[in-house]
Amino acid sequence: MDNIPKKNLPKQKRSENTRQKILSAAFELFSEKGFHATNITEIASRAGVSIGGLYGRYSDKLEIFYDVYDDFFFSKLTPIIEMLESADPNDFETFVDKLISTYISFYKDNGRAINNLHNMMDSDPEISKHFFQKEDLLVKGFMDVLSDYSISIEKIYISYYLLNAIGLEHSNPIHTLADLDKLTQEIKMLMLQFREKNQED
Repeated sequence: MDNIPKKNLPKQKRSENTRQKILSAAFELFSEKGFHATNITEIASRAGVSIGGLYGRYSDKLEIFYDVYDDFFFSKLTPIIEMLESADPNDFETFVDKLISTYISFYKDNGRAINNLHNMMDSDPEISKHFFQKEDLLVKGFMDVLSDYSISIEKIYISYYLLNAIGLEHSNPIHTLADLDKLTQEIKMLMLQFREKNQED
């Protein structure tokens, strides 16, 4: 496929290739510089497309931002959802271990991109609303799986935010007074206790 001249590729395929180049370039620049410090010319240059070609697909930088992070959500978070769906309800401790390590790896690999998204969500209510709706898909995945472990919805929400917090700490340690490994272990123990307490109830 790599040796086929671009002009011989189907138009739809060329269009998708162009889209992916733009998204990849924009994602890199947003992660490196942030949304506001990145301009359309830089995105087009890094993507290797003309300004006209970029504007033929996107009306402005914000539209690119939405497409970049929609794509990011589905490509990066799908493995987390799949891991949730494949969990063994008879081995909760192994499940918690895998869940924590998955989140830590996810944040280590994508910490700057996630921080950029959070900054944009904090500054723009419409962006915040859009991506909270995306996040609801992941939270629902948590609910579907953790309810099988007899964990209440309230504790599922607590678990979800704790996992994001520990992932963030591993990608960019903020609270240096706490030992990171011990903090990770405490979150694991708390999640295990959530199930034990619910079983007692």
